[in-house]
Amino acid sequence: MKLSDIIRWYSKLDVQKEIISSCENKEVAYKLKSGSFGKRPNILQYPNDILNLVRIGATSFHISIENWDDPLKLNSESSAHFLREQRNGWDLIIDIDCDNFEYSKKTARIIIEYLKSQNIKNFGIKFSGNKGWHIIVPSESFPSVLKNGEIFVSKEFPKIFEKVLKKIKKDINDYLNNTNKTYFERDIKTIYEKLNKKFDINPNENIDYLKLMDIDLAMASPRHLIRSPYSINEKSGLVSVVINESEIESFSRDDAKIENIKNIINYIDRSKSKENEAKLLFSNLNLSEEEENKKYNKVFEKLDLNSDFFPPCIKKILNGVNDGKKRSLFALINFYKNFEMSWDQIENEISDWNKKNSDPLKEGYIKSQIDWHKKQHKIVPPPNCKSYYKEIGVCSPDTLCNKIKNPLSYTQRKSN
Repeated sequence: MKLSDIIRWYSKLDVQKEIISSCENKEVAYKLKSGSFGKRPNILQYPNDILNLVRIGATSFHISIENWDDPLKLNSESSAHFLREQRNGWDLIIDIDCDNFEYSKKTARIIIEYLKSQNIKNFGIKFSGNKGWHIIVPSESFPSVLKNGEIFVSKEFPKIFEKVLKKIKKDINDYLNNTNKTYFERDIKTIYEKLNKKFDINPNENIDYLKLMDIDLAMASPRHLIRSPYSINEKSGLVSVVINESEIESFSRDDAKIENIKNIINYIDRSKSKENEAKLLFSNLNLSEEEENKKYNKVFEKLDLNSDFFPPCIKKILNGVNDGKKRSLFALINFYKNFEMSWDQIENEISDWNKKNSDPLKEGYIKSQIDWHKKQHKIVPPPNCKSYYKEIGVCSPDTLCNKIKNPLSYTQRKSN
């Protein structure tokens, strides 16, 4: 895309207005044509802020899921405690990233119908700019407290965020498995074929349809960003355009080309939200840490540490990376948590790894991430393979990789 086209798009007053509106109380980051982000944190307050950044190379703008008292006080060394104190809310963002655009639209539709069934009236939807959707339920509609006042919802991110997303996935999957099995296709095998995924389901188990459609649960991490409304997607050249939910089925990716966008509408009108409007969505969440500990202790069995059994992607990360250091850190911490290692051992391994990186992460940032993980009582595996490790540039599969979906599964098989 030509620089003149980018400047012309971001010079539109109605586009500027909607981007600025979406940035209120949000941390903002801008992406450069090279694909890297400019310095964080940042904020956008005035239309000229957008143009000034575009003139120095900004091609898109990204906003935090969380709302902050003062986004400019955040930095890579901020502790989990500091982030909690600064956080004054968060929006529920459901990120659909399905490779098949027709399935992507059907997924967006069923999620919106689910939200309506939960008596949620004020929500928004926008095209992601590539192949999916961002559905928003604003923080203003959440209950302020849970568990008889013990839990302040605005502060509990990502814990409550994760639980609500998982509830949505469970309820919709139950519906698709038991009531409407032909929603996507009459034959489940056709879905796998259209998504270019291996058909390896157990006929005695329910299908995780929303996992197939790539609902992004990795968003539940502090300071996570999404593309702002009306920002350009550098890969596709398309705009993250807002639509009315009645337009989902008729929407074409061509509708997101700059020259085809006629109407600029609001992503979410927060003034229309009523506190507790989303109370059904927040009901019946498992908020007992003791119950969760029992559940996860049954599911995951700690492994003996033997680097000979590590998958190629983890070995490559441990040799040091040029790009994707934060995502690599996230993967490594979750990987190591599944071994018989103390936190001191994990910290030492991470410290040694960071020294090998071309531009090491700041120690304060690493400490804040480890501190946050220490407080998470459930033990989960690192992110699944798919595109996560390819994007970091460390995916170098061997024959065993073709049989597994997660780096931890590789180690489990090798060690048996």
